Amino acid sequence: VGTDFPTNADATGIFFPNSTTAYIAESDGSIAVVDLTTGSLTNEWDGNNSSIGSCASPDASVVAIVPDGNTSDLQFFNPATGDLLGTADLSEDPDWNSGTECAFTGNGKILVTDYSRTPAVVYVANSETYEYEETVEVDLGTYGPGEGAYSNSVNIMAGCKAFVTGYYGNIGVLTMPVDYCPAAALPDTGASASLPDTGASASVIGTSIAVSAGLLIAGTIALIVVRRRQYS
Repeated sequence: VGTDFPTNADATGIFFPNSTTAYIAESDGSIAVVDLTTGSLTNEWDGNNSSIGSCASPDASVVAIVPDGNTSDLQFFNPATGDLLGTADLSEDPDWNSGTECAFTGNGKILVTDYSRTPAVVYVANSETYEYEETVEVDLGTYGPGEGAYSNSVNIMAGCKAFVTGYYGNIGVLTMPVDYCPAAALPDTGASASLPDTGASASVIGTSIAVSAGLLIAGTIALIVVRRRQYS
């Protein structure tokens, strides 16, 4: 809309609760609130959790900030008010190292990747009680000399599947328990399964917009991850 404004730090995620508002999660744990009709920064909630990844619930009413290893606190915020809703301590897994990205399943769970562990894993936390639940190993296949099965991003797709990308390539596909996802995300095995798809639902459109916006900042995230891995 032709207006520039400063934010606290680099963006790690952009989420849209409606057509007039954007939430921008930042690498210092802050969340900026932007009025898209005017291009103005209306609020910026200061955070204390350095991060290279974030994600939002399907309706964008909750934003999760992924800890980058300086802490192990997966923080859940109400982006409209800046209130900290709860914290899941990922160090309950004794091999916890450094978070990268996350994704809400839409039914009370959140998945978090850790790019410093190999073989790759996904941490599972409860997005309603804010508790760590378990760690699941992800098969990312084999790699060449000097590489390894480190994970990078994670996305929840139709059919209650999680797609985990490898830092050096390959994609691990996790079929999650059916109670992890809302009924709308599960395969349709009834009579309507054979009917043609005549258009995207509002929720799908909203998710597509959020994913598209996320691609705009993917280059920034990738640069951060590459730099950290090169010099670690």
